[in-house]
Amino acid sequence: MPITIRTRINTTFKQDWREQAPNLAEQDKYEAKTSQQFRVSSIDRNTQRYGGDHWKVTFVQPLQPNQGQAKSTWYVYVPHVQLSEAPSTSATLRARINTTFKQDWRTQAPNLAEQDRYEAKASQQFRVSSIDRNAQRYGGDHWKVTFVQPLQPNQGQAKSTWYVYVPHVVYESSVAKSNMEIAPSGSNKYITQELLHQINRNASIEAVSNVSLLCPSSVFLLCFLCTCVPRLKNYLKTIRLHFLR
Repeated sequence: MPITIRTRINTTFKQDWREQAPNLAEQDKYEAKTSQQFRVSSIDRNTQRYGGDHWKVTFVQPLQPNQGQAKSTWYVYVPHVQLSEAPSTSATLRARINTTFKQDWRTQAPNLAEQDRYEAKASQQFRVSSIDRNAQRYGGDHWKVTFVQPLQPNQGQAKSTWYVYVPHVVYESSVAKSNMEIAPSGSNKYITQELLHQINRNASIEAVSNVSLLCPSSVFLLCFLCTCVPRLKNYLKTIRLHFLR
């Protein structure tokens, strides 16, 4: 989801969370004004890593301090900012644990050059531009992912496309979630109507669409019920005739 940070009051984004803002050099601090908004590329909200009150944030647009070069990654003081996550159909990738994104899925992370690996921290989120989840192409356990915001390794140029180790990440897409939520209701409706049809022999029941939404377990349950209902009715009829004799 697109994420933005809005400042509640005037605050200072820092290159070192351990230092008080007045003690930092001009190139290591950015003075943000009240109500400013910044689009976020990735964020580590585990404050325990950063003194208990800071987030590590990478912004979509690098921020220019009073002196020195513009920088994308800063530490922000949590009580001074507000995080906003707007609903979207875009996908995100979240790191379950500390993991390494690689330029070559065939090589173990420690054997890669610094410019060919990106160290992602647990709980970091990254917006996804495109993703190839056919892991069979990449050793059976990697995805090929292109991120909205290029990721900067310790050395070399930032790169958009990386290979990620599947067990270490979570892929989240609001579109996929909505599709998953539709299927159970459609399946239950179909089963209920078919069951009533078998019991009551009511031909007026309307045909049910969305049969394609049925999952294999629902089809099995439907077949089982359709088979059992006539047998149950015959059994009850036999018992009734026995007691009427």
